[in-house]
Amino acid sequence: MNRIYEQQAANSRRATLSTRYNSAVGNLLLVVVFTVVNLVLLLVQSGTYFLFSAFVPYFLTTEGMLLTGRFSEEFLGEELWMPAVMGDGFFWAMLVASAVIVVLYLVSFLLAKKQKIGWLIFALVFFALDTLAMLALGGLEADMLIDVAFHAWVIVSLSMGIHAHFALKKLPPEVVTPPTFDPATQTQPTPPSYTPATQAQPMADTPALRRADIDVKARTLVSAEIPGYRIEFRRVKKTNELVVNGIVYAEYVAAIERSHELYAFVGGHHILANYNGVSACTLVVDGQKIATKIRWI
Repeated sequence: MNRIYEQQAANSRRATLSTRYNSAVGNLLLVVVFTVVNLVLLLVQSGTYFLFSAFVPYFLTTEGMLLTGRFSEEFLGEELWMPAVMGDGFFWAMLVASAVIVVLYLVSFLLAKKQKIGWLIFALVFFALDTLAMLALGGLEADMLIDVAFHAWVIVSLSMGIHAHFALKKLPPEVVTPPTFDPATQTQPTPPSYTPATQAQPMADTPALRRADIDVKARTLVSAEIPGYRIEFRRVKKTNELVVNGIVYAEYVAAIERSHELYAFVGGHHILANYNGVSACTLVVDGQKIATKIRWI
């Protein structure tokens, strides 16, 4: 029985770490997309800027346009506008340098997605240098604080993804439970998205904390249903709750949330709710990920 429980816990941990790694890789893709979008908007002088972008490519392209007189006086204003002091070659050199940086981020994403951890480490170092450049050239002015916060978010996400990769390597091999099959009806009794794990002996349920208050204002982080059970991971004020069939079995109390996991053993099922501390909430039952939801705020 202990071995089965340990295997289920390992499978749950594996699902959590995999989600954390994929979230880091996904955030790297967002950096690529928003950097490209910002460069295009800069080139057409739209005046719009999106967060989640690398700083150095935007800075280089801005300098290239400014020193070659490519900005219109209407766009910059009379006080900031200046005539060209460099030739067109300078602009193209800055644009090519920006493009090379974006391509390096894109290559890092494509290879990190294939579990090439060295490229995720490269992206972390590269983006950390980008952040240092932003602080050195832009400082900590009020209009830069949000951009600095997003840079810090990406750095934390990439760091957690790297940690998750190496933590996954230390886990025991995954044991896949074959789908259950009812020969009498020739049908599967459960949906293909979830297959209950078998156990030699039943284990005692996790003690319930309380009945979930359905009248209180709450935000559902992620929820799912399996045969006979409704599972919800929700936030009520400063408390995150793991709720199964209307009963709270585990909770996490914090004004500012960090990465955390809530566990419960209910009706023979090992249930885990995870927040990766960055953007994803996940439900795992008996080592199988059954639901994931991106959390923007």
